[in-house]
Amino acid sequence: SFTLASKVICDDTYSNKSCSIVSQGMSQLREINQMDKEMCQYLKWELSEALVTPKEFEVIIRRDFIGPGP
Repeated sequence: SFTLASKVICDDTYSNKSCSIVSQGMSQLREINQMDKEMCQYLKWELSEALVTPKEFEVIIRRDFIGPGP
């Protein structure tokens, strides 16, 4: 969950491979990837890549995020 939170909060984060190296063998890359995937599923985040054009993407964002921005 720490690596996933870091990816959401920070613009420049460590990759899962880097986390695996830093953990000095406590966690393998495969395990970290699996934990990220399971956490996303637990949070009900759908992270599939849809094939849309930039214009279609803009329409989706404007539809889903109605209201004043930052």
